Amino acid sequence: MNQHRLLLFFIVVALLSFTAACTPPTPPPSPTPWPSDTPPPSDTGTPAAQATSRPVSTRTPTASPTPDAVTITVWHDLPEGQAEHLAEDTATFQETFPSFQVELNAYDSAENFFTSLSAEERTFDIVLAAPHY
Repeated sequence: MNQHRLLLFFIVVALLSFTAACTPPTPPPSPTPWPSDTPPPSDTGTPAAQATSRPVSTRTPTASPTPDAVTITVWHDLPEGQAEHLAEDTATFQETFPSFQVELNAYDSAENFFTSLSAEERTFDIVLAAPHY
């Protein structure tokens, strides 16, 4: 009989624990509203207490400054047909974005390019390399 009471006691404790765990949490406080540009209405009804209109801003927009030209140096070892397409795409890019200038340079071999690069004879922003089979 004591085993049944002990089992019943553990079942009741477990049910109370689950019930307490399932209680919804308290909601967070509501956010503070943003301040408005207009003062709150007054209930006095007198003309002095009524809101006056604010002056309208007379600032005129100014033109944004022209950005300095940026030069992008591209080295490639593309085959002739791909190099021609790259030149055409580069011309279109420069027409669309006139503040960018692209210098296209071709190199004959990766060895010569890296040798001159390590000697600090060449600088680059982009290197395009075609696989050579």
